[in-house]
Order: sequence, then C-alpha cells, then structure tokens
Amino acid sequence: MRASNYINYTLLKKQLFISILILYPAMLWAQKVGQARIDSLLQELPKAKGDTDKVKLLGRLSFTYYTINPDEGLKCANKQLELAKQLGWDQGIIRAYSDMAINYMALSNYPKSLEYEFITLKKSRESHDKDEEETALENIGITYRLQRNNSKALEYQLKSLKLCEEMGYKIKIANNLGNIGDVYWALGNQVKALEYCGKALTMSEELHDKKNIAKNLGNIGNIYDEKKQYNKALDYDFRALKIYEEIGDKYGTARNLGNIGELYERMTVDTAHTTLPDSLIPIGRSARLETAIAYLKKGIDASREINYRDATMAFILTLSEAYQAAGDYKNALKSYRQYVDVKDSVFSNENNQKIKELENKQVLDIKEKDIQLAQLVVAKKRNERGFYLAGIVVLVLIIGIVLRSNRAQRKTNNLLGKEKIKSDGLMQNLEASLQQKEILMKEIHHRVKNNLQVISNLLELQGHALDDKVAKAAIAVGQGRVKSIGLIHQKLYQNEDITKIELHSFLEDLYSQVAMVFTYPGQDLDVQFDVPELILDIDTAIPLGLIINELLTNAFKYAFRQGERGTLRIMLTRNESYFLLQVRDNGPGLPVHQNLRSFSSLGMKLISRLSKQLGGYTEYRYDNGSVFSIYFKDVYERKKVL
Repeated sequence: MRASNYINYTLLKKQLFISILILYPAMLWAQKVGQARIDSLLQELPKAKGDTDKVKLLGRLSFTYYTINPDEGLKCANKQLELAKQLGWDQGIIRAYSDMAINYMALSNYPKSLEYEFITLKKSRESHDKDEEETALENIGITYRLQRNNSKALEYQLKSLKLCEEMGYKIKIANNLGNIGDVYWALGNQVKALEYCGKALTMSEELHDKKNIAKNLGNIGNIYDEKKQYNKALDYDFRALKIYEEIGDKYGTARNLGNIGELYERMTVDTAHTTLPDSLIPIGRSARLETAIAYLKKGIDASREINYRDATMAFILTLSEAYQAAGDYKNALKSYRQYVDVKDSVFSNENNQKIKELENKQVLDIKEKDIQLAQLVVAKKRNERGFYLAGIVVLVLIIGIVLRSNRAQRKTNNLLGKEKIKSDGLMQNLEASLQQKEILMKEIHHRVKNNLQVISNLLELQGHALDDKVAKAAIAVGQGRVKSIGLIHQKLYQNEDITKIELHSFLEDLYSQVAMVFTYPGQDLDVQFDVPELILDIDTAIPLGLIINELLTNAFKYAFRQGERGTLRIMLTRNESYFLLQVRDNGPGLPVHQNLRSFSSLGMKLISRLSKQLGGYTEYRYDNGSVFSIYFKDVYERKKVL
C-alpha cells in the first residue's frame, strides 16, 4: 500500500466495517442463546392463560427471532398485531408494530422498517406512551444510520436523547449520547463526536457500567485514530481492552486486540503524525511492525475462537498489509490468500444457507399440498357417506342417477386436481431452480472478482521487487486494468440483476480506485460527474470500464501537476442511437500535431480497439485541456447493425 494513499484507504475500510464491528457481537450472542429461548417460548405459548398473555409471548418470540430468523419474527409479529387489534389493546398494537420494524431492519429492508417505526411513533404519542415513543425515536435514528442518512439519524437521536432526559433514564441517556457521538463521527465532525462520546463515557463511569465504559473508550479511540493522534488512540484502546478482559467480554477483547494491531501498523506508515517517544509506542519501524503483527495475530485467534468472522477477515487483511510494509512478501501473500478463503467461505455459507432454505421451503410446500389433498379426500368420503344415507329413503332410480353423477364429478375433480398439483409443483420447481441458478451465478462473479484481486495483489508484490521505474509503472497500469474488470464483477454479484450495471456509481467507484493509486499527498482536485443514472449490459460495461480506466490513469500521470489545482469532468449524453462519454482535464494535452492514430502506446491502442468493439470510435481535441470523446452503442443497438 502506498504511504500517500494509506489513510484514505484505512478510513474507507473502517466505514465499511464499523457497523458490523459494533453490532455483530450482540447479534452472535443473541443467536447462541436465542434458539433455546425460542424453544422455551414455543412451549409456553399453548399454556398462555389469557389473550393478552398470548400477545406478550408472541411479542417476545418476534423479538427473539429477529437475530436468528427475521422471516419467522415477522410472522409472529403479524399474529401479535392481529390478536392485539381483536382485543383493542393499544399497548399490544404499538409493541407489535415495533417488533415488525426491527425484523424488517434485520432483513435490511430499511424503508419498511421506517414505515412501521413511524406508525409506532404516531400511536405511542396518541397513547401518551413515553417509553415506546423514546424507543421508536431511537430505532428510527439507528435505521437512518444504517442507511447512511446521517443527518436524519442525528435528528432522531437528539429527539430520543431529549425525551430520555425528560424521563431521567440515565442508562438510556448514556446510550443515546454514545449513539450521537457515533453519528457525528460519521458526519466528520470530530469535535462533536469527542464531546458526546466523552459525555457518554463520564455517565457510564458514574453508573459503573463497565461494558459501556469499554465501548465508549473504544469509540473515542476510533476518533483519535481518525485525527491521526495515534498515541491517544492507543491509550483509549488499551484501557478498553483491559476492561473487556476483566468482564470476560470475548467479542470486545477480540475487537480491541485487532484494533490495537491496526493502530501500530498505521503509525508505521504514517510516521509524520506519530509522536515519539511514548511508553505505548515501540521506537523504530521494525519494532512497531512486529508489535502490529503480534496484536493482529492475537485479534485473529480471538475472533476465530468465537466465530467472529467479519472481524477475522478485517484483521487478516491488515496483517497482510503489515507483512507487506515489513517487506515480507511471502507472508503478505499467504495472509491475503487466507483473507480470500475466509471471505469465500462466508459467501459460500450464506449461499448454501439460502439454497437450503429454498429446498426446505419447497419440501414444506409439497407437504402442505399433501395435507390439503388428504383433507379433500376425507371431505369427499364424508360427502359419499351422506349420499349413501340419503339414498336409503329415495327411489333406486334416483340413487343410481346421483351415484353416476357423483362418480363422473369425482373423476373430473381428480383429473383437475392432479393437473393443478402437477402445474403448481412444476412452477415451484422452476422458481426454486431459477433462484438457485441466480445464487450460483452471483457466487461465480464473486469468485472471479476474488481471483482478479489475487492477480492484482501478485502484480503489486511483483512491483515492490523491481527497481526499474518504467517496469514498476507498467505493472501499476496493468494492475489498474485488472482492478477495473474486478470492480465490474463485484458490482454484478452485489446487484439483484446479475446481467446489468448502474453506470454512475460504477464510474465513481472506478475513479476512487484509480485515485487511490495515483494521488500524491496534498494534491488538489476538482472532480465532477455529469452522468445520469443509466443501466448498462455487461458486454458494454467491461470494454467501457477499461477505456475510462486508461483515460483516468493518463490524466493522473500526465495532466495533474504538483502544486496546481487539477480539474476532471466526466459527462455522458445520448442521442437516438449513440452514447457520448467525454473525459475532460485541464492538463497540457497531447503534443501539437499528434493525433490518436499516431500513438504507439498500448493504452491508446486499447482505447481505439475497444471503441470499435463498442460499435463506435474515439476523438481527441484540445480545449483548455484534453477532451476525449468516446462514441459508443449499447448491446441492443450493436445487434441492430448486425
């Protein structure tokens, strides 16, 4: 990892993992004890003395299910709501809406979660139920935080805090203060983040709440880490670690061991912001890297012991970077492969679980059809007995007519029933097969992306072993091309539709990827994306991604000069049959009287050939900077030409 790009990369990684590292331990704990609790509640449910007790039990079931099986949690919440409405019990209705909201939150269906939380908020205010009102406000804030709508998250967390202060709930006040500090941290307001996390820490210490003391110490450590005040960050992380070890919190211990290792690794690269000497910081680059590696290994072992897979992945990745910074490329590659294996394992387990759920659902549906068929048979037999008894008191002729009519009807019903069952079974099999194939295709894209990432890392390691600057630069460019293709496969397995890509977000991610490699410290860039939301097919996205990767790389290498403000603009327009993508910069441009065709570089040849592959061409002109215009067609327009 280049020293100049390291801090941006670290911040991005922390933003990706921050919610998981905070919330995941509670989820794991709940999953371990939740099933036993569910079994106990299911046994209590038939024994409920009254309907209100049954509503309460359904609510407890729904709340317990949300960490294990939110779909079942929603079913319980719906039954809870239906029964509470029949009883006209306002408190039960409010609680049911709240339980539905948290189960939708667990399913990552944030719009639905917010819908039911706002219903909970409205009804709790109508009933003057301050406890439920405060819980709804807090949950709305958390949901907005998960959506990364941090301004809305802050608004509702502050409302929740105000209500807690009115009611004098000190424990909830401390919890809200910590949540508000986390939101300010996400908004980049480090001063406010420290203020609120500090208040949360002070109140937790007054309440002797060791778990929250440790949590707030860790949060403050994260803020000082982002401020590059590594000495203070380490001080808070070590204090948090000591408390987690005292109270036997294995998740907090694992998390802080790894965080300390990451801090030592960061301060090795970013020595400009490390104050020395300090009792916590070993003097010397090698000593700090050895300490980083030692703590990361402890964090990995502790995370593996409790099956804390997300933390394990994060710490193995940082361990690979620490080995790389130490020049131990063999162990760096070994650690990175371990990271890929763990990530693949997590992804495969999730997909296998989904496939298993689909198969179980299919089996249950078949059993349900069998039960329904058996019930129909029983009902028909009862009807036959009724006809027989009635036939005793009517004429033989009428009995014969009735029996004949009944037999004909039964045959018709049986034939229709069998055809319907076959049709339903066939449709279910087709739907299950399609869903399984879609999951497998996503896993293929995921594995392709991981393999390309391994190739990219091998190129990077190879580049470190070279002294020739030209060769190193060529490898860096090749690495960028590989990453561009890998990014497309990443987008595909993350999308619901695995055949298409949204261009605007792809271009932003591609720009960030290129900037991470080529940006130098203090570089001032003004970047604009005038690109509408547009869905592209994969056959268009891959060549176009490679073209843009080449143009962005060239802009960073030749257009932007140190000490000068650089501008970059990417625009997309469309007419009836063509797309026009323009990439502009304010650099010196190509040499005078030289056009694209006269260039012998691989990059320019690649741009020209890929443009033709897309049924278009590339133009260049100088207009206060370089302007590259790429005319291309999507796959549907190209097929028309063929």
